Amino acid sequence: MITIPYYIIIEGLAAQLIIKFLTGTIGVDNEGNKPSTETLIKRSFCRAIPLNAFSFLGEKSRNWHDTITDTCVVNKELLETEKQNFFELEEIG
Repeated sequence: MITIPYYIIIEGLAAQLIIKFLTGTIGVDNEGNKPSTETLIKRSFCRAIPLNAFSFLGEKSRNWHDTITDTCVVNKELLETEKQNFFELEEIG
């Protein structure tokens, strides 16, 4: 009962959990943006799926809460670099 609100509040406000802060990673949608509140709520409920903690052992090494909600965890610095490179190329034309 406590974990679902925890994930919704912490990810909603800070966009990352404590472990993601420590590892320099962040959860994003398929476009590399912060997931919507609706997506964060779905993600939090998906974490309650039994054996979700072991779902990363599958073929794609993605947890079910990421697969179901079309989100992923990426390195924050690399994401910012890729976004910057993309927008610089857009300016060049």
